[in-house]
Order: sequence, then C-alpha cells, then structure tokens
Amino acid sequence: MMKNRLKSWRGGVVTIALAMLAVVVSAAAPSLQCVIEEGDLLFVLAAGNDPIVAATVRDGRLNANHVGIAHRDDDGRLAVVEARPARGVVITPVDSFMARARDRVVVKRLVDTCGVAAMVSRAMTYVGRPYDDLFMLDEQEVYCSELVWLSYVRPDGRRVFDLVPMSFHDVEGNILDFWTKYYASRGIRVPAGAPGTNPSQLSASTQLTTVFLPSGHHP
Repeated sequence: MMKNRLKSWRGGVVTIALAMLAVVVSAAAPSLQCVIEEGDLLFVLAAGNDPIVAATVRDGRLNANHVGIAHRDDDGRLAVVEARPARGVVITPVDSFMARARDRVVVKRLVDTCGVAAMVSRAMTYVGRPYDDLFMLDEQEVYCSELVWLSYVRPDGRRVFDLVPMSFHDVEGNILDFWTKYYASRGIRVPAGAPGTNPSQLSASTQLTTVFLPSGHHP
C-alpha cells in the first residue's frame, strides 16, 4: 500500500514538473509573429512541383515562389504587403498570410536596415496596382518580387537589390513547356533574358540575413 502511494506521489511530482517545464519552454519561445520586424521579407516555399521554382532555383537557393513585405500599423498590428495573382498589390493580415503559407515561411531581414521604414512606405504606395502576370518590369502592373525591387531603395537613391536576366529554363537550359504554353496563350514569346527578379534569387541576396527558418530547412 505504502509503495503504491509512493509511486503515485512520485508520478504526480513528475507530471507537475513536466507541466512546469512545458510552460517555461512555451514562454521562452516567442511566436513567429513576435520575431518579425518592419520591413522583413517573408518568403513562401513552394509546395510540390512549381514552374516558378523549376525555372529559378539554382545553387541551393530557397525554393521560394512568393515574397511579401512585413508592416506593422500604428497600433502594432502585423500585416504583409504583397502582390497576388488576380488581386494585385494588397495588404494582408499576417494571420491570413500564415494560414495560406502554412509552415513554409522563411523570414529574412536587411543587414543594413537604414531607411527601411521609408521602403515599406514606398511599398504601400503600390497598393491597388494590378498583378503583372507577364512578369515584366512595369510599375503599372506589379508582381511579388518586383514590388520588393521597386520599394527597397536606399536614402541616397540606390536600389537595394539587383535585377537579373529572367529565367524560364530548366537546369539543362531548355525553356520549360509550361512557360512556352503560358506565354503562347497570351500571344507573346517567352521573355527569357529580359531584366527582372524572382523570389528565389532575391532570397539569396547578400543584403539579407535569415531571421527564421521552418523546421527541416537550411539557409
């Protein structure tokens, strides 16, 4: 009888100790939203096969197919300024953004954050512009990484990120069938080599440092 009581007491102590440890760990690990600061870039990793990733991911870069800009309003509420197909440039509550992206968000921050508030303000001026589904540089229509390129300008007027020749090719240098058909349906040739930007290339910039990676991913 005494042994049973002792086991029960010990079991209770262990249960309480584990519960207290869980509380401590939970309190010590801030939510992702608490980590994000004004102007951070939120890259969304592709789920499964994706034609953007197939044409742009090289040299171990992130398999990202979307990027948005973190913004906190005057009340501290976090949102994401982003360019989305069929919706254009919009401000999305962070909860909605995270629910859409699930556990596939990588957060990166400028190494030099001087002027970042002005950069986010510049991004806000594009809200309402239509989405550029041809992925060509045109401020009247904007795609996701183009919004970042347009908005991230240093106080001296220099752009933070460089443009690169647009790629619609596989690793062997052949234009992917998806993109051939995609542009043919719009009556134009694939704009391979035209200046542009993409989330994967942007994520590899030396101007950025990684703030958060989902479990199982590496910088």
